[in-house]
Amino acid sequence: MAELEPEMAELEPEMAELEPEMAELEPEMAELEPEMAELEPEMAELVPEMAELEPEMAELEPEMAELEPEMAEAVAAVQIAEIAEVKEIAQIEEIAQIAQIEEIEEIAEVMLMAEAVVKAVVCAAVAVHVAESQRRA
Repeated sequence: MAELEPEMAELEPEMAELEPEMAELEPEMAELEPEMAELEPEMAELVPEMAELEPEMAELEPEMAELEPEMAEAVAAVQIAEIAEVKEIAQIEEIAQIAQIEEIEEIAEVMLMAEAVVKAVVCAAVAVHVAESQRRA
């Protein structure tokens, strides 16, 4: 965590700008909370599949690099909570989780249209992995 402090300090002004938007999203997050709870077991089931799909994920690395800015936004939401030490850390983590779930759905739709269904599952698995990593962070 200490090694991330300089990067987090750089993001602080940007995160301060996002705080009003996050506050606006809180009611919507509360509505989506039951859906998120329902999706959690499904996401946990994807973990073993991710291990099987790792070779394919490596092939998709360039495409995932293009999606990195969107995922960085979700990471920034979590970092806002850590830097600002907001009293309602749990709610901000829910914002990040909702954003990640929405990104998973968007990524899956694009991949289904553009490529094989397998690639869509891989992208969703990668996003779940990012979400789990952020939860651990």
